[in-house]
Amino acid sequence: MSAYSSQRIALIGLGTIGISMVALHLSRESNIVDVFDTRPDFEEYIHKTLPIYLSELPSTNTDPRSSPESQPSTSLVASLVSFGRLRIHSTLESACASATIVQEQGPENVDWKQTTWARIEAVAPSSAHFWTSTSGIAASIQQAKMQDKSRLLVVHPFNPPNIMPLLEIVPAPKTSAERVEFAREYFSLPGSRHRPVVIRKEIPGFVGNRLAFALLREACYLVQEDVVDAKDLDTILMASLGPRWAGNGVFESYQYGGGEGGISSFLNKLGGTMQTIWDGQGRINVEGDERTEWKEKVIAQVNEAYGTVSAEQIQIKEARLKDIIGIQLKDYSRHGPELRLISSLGMGVLVGTSLIVIIPEGVETLYSANSLSSRKELSSRSTTAVNWQHQAVPVTNFPRTLEGPDSSDVKFTPRSVLSDLPSAPVTVPTTHSTLDQRPRIVGRKDDTSDDHTGEDHDQDNSPHAWIGIALISGFILMYLIDKLPVFASSSKQERIPYHISLDNLGSGLRRNSSPSREGGLLDAGNIPRRSHSFATTTGLVIHAAADGIALGASSSDTGLSFIIFLAIMVHKAPASFGLTSVLLKQGLSSRTARAHLLIFSLAAPVGALMTFLFVQIMGSGSGGDDVGNRWRTGVLLLFSAGTFLYVAMHTMQENSPNSSSRESQVNGYGDHREAPSASDKSMRDLIASVVGMVLPLFLQIGHAH
Repeated sequence: MSAYSSQRIALIGLGTIGISMVALHLSRESNIVDVFDTRPDFEEYIHKTLPIYLSELPSTNTDPRSSPESQPSTSLVASLVSFGRLRIHSTLESACASATIVQEQGPENVDWKQTTWARIEAVAPSSAHFWTSTSGIAASIQQAKMQDKSRLLVVHPFNPPNIMPLLEIVPAPKTSAERVEFAREYFSLPGSRHRPVVIRKEIPGFVGNRLAFALLREACYLVQEDVVDAKDLDTILMASLGPRWAGNGVFESYQYGGGEGGISSFLNKLGGTMQTIWDGQGRINVEGDERTEWKEKVIAQVNEAYGTVSAEQIQIKEARLKDIIGIQLKDYSRHGPELRLISSLGMGVLVGTSLIVIIPEGVETLYSANSLSSRKELSSRSTTAVNWQHQAVPVTNFPRTLEGPDSSDVKFTPRSVLSDLPSAPVTVPTTHSTLDQRPRIVGRKDDTSDDHTGEDHDQDNSPHAWIGIALISGFILMYLIDKLPVFASSSKQERIPYHISLDNLGSGLRRNSSPSREGGLLDAGNIPRRSHSFATTTGLVIHAAADGIALGASSSDTGLSFIIFLAIMVHKAPASFGLTSVLLKQGLSSRTARAHLLIFSLAAPVGALMTFLFVQIMGSGSGGDDVGNRWRTGVLLLFSAGTFLYVAMHTMQENSPNSSSRESQVNGYGDHREAPSASDKSMRDLIASVVGMVLPLFLQIGHAH
């Protein structure tokens, strides 16, 4: 489990930003959230308002455009409180006493923030991280009354932060780099849809607000000058700049807009027009002089166009926003139905590769070592027991080509038989000559051995037992790698009876739910998946390293090395495909998945190189024990097969229908109106899984190792 997960977050101030931040942090199923606000009806406000934001969590199945009856009830907050996930406090000090992160969303007032941070610093643990979600007050200003100014930084979200991906992390000059990295990593954890951006230096309004307010100022000026009314201006933005910038951003859009010459060509061609527009942009003020009359005009037009904001309108707006962001996330994170289909295919490839490629490789190698050992033993017994049964043979019994002037007195004496034996170990038969009595080779049987002893010897060297031992050893290793980090991390956490699965909060609390029941509210299986990702990669790395060892161990046989090399190349392709798709499904970013893939790719060549060097160094002492090399290679391949079987089994569980139904949305986003039925998805994924299982069979045709 990552060091950045399983945090205890104290949230101070629960306005619009604060309440949605509660939902954001509760979406991490191992977090505990402590909340405090000075409003007198604070607890009632939490029970009434938080369920609306919980329904927008990415793991829920509730459509915000559905009827109010389907929305979560206030009992959900009671459930979170009952199980210790959410803790409501009456004082700031009690809320911050055990926090690992303190996040403030209070009023935009410098004095209030400076005083509040001094109070928080006095009671919070010295290791706690301090975040402020201000809209424009720099952290360096808020630090004024703090003793340790390295702890505070700005985490500026866009409203609503439980939906909008951007988080601007703005450190002060005295903020430590470790604190900045912690904040960035926390919001970049596997499964997170947020995209934290570290701003290099402080500036009023940060970056997002400066861009937004610059556009707002020009929009208000255009309305004031009767160039366009408020509603038409919104239409212009929604139909042009909005979708363009959502897909590409400002600079990337103009890079494409310049054609082959890029943004340089665009600026050269339209620079004069741009300068004219910049020179003519309006200068209006919110307050301070006579240039404030625009406010009444803008307010009147906006109210006429959109009326009073209702809860239903907010839900529709946020549902539309989720659809738009869902399209972005499909591009950036590669989630959604397409990834589920690819993941099902990858899961099938993992299963097929383990059963079709790896286990046959190991069994064949182990049995070939046993066969080679038997043949060498038989060859050794035959050659050492060779006895020449011969007598003096008159030369007249040989062909005429052997006759000479004095041939009648010559007797033939045979030379050593060892120089004439074939190089390959073969059974040496008794030779009988049809031309009188020629030299005969008789394999003399050892008087001290009998058939029964031979059978016992064969049983002692049987590879059957080693096949099972190697397979179960690899399987147990991966089981321990997968489970031990969970036990280790849970033993260090404060007592949390159960993990509450937020994707089932809408169904109400079932106190007697079994933790082992898949899909239940109290789902003990909902742990962060980084340990699973680590186990997946580790299993494949062990297998790849074992393949590399096989390649290195066969270096003395050029033909065998080439065959193994080709086989490794062929079946590493589907394994790499399966690894990448599974890691992406588990929520890892593309960058992290590429790092795992790089480690997996290097395992085989590193294993081959290390084994080759080991064989070269130790080979002189072992006398070229080819049997031992093959036996060890077979055991290692079967060991890797055991690890691969665990990975395949684990992936099949994650691709089960119950699992896929809980992850049917793209991080909670997507077009619910056009989603295919669950049965169609399951059948499509089932077919993809079966295709993946048989795919290694076709890739295996024509080679073996």
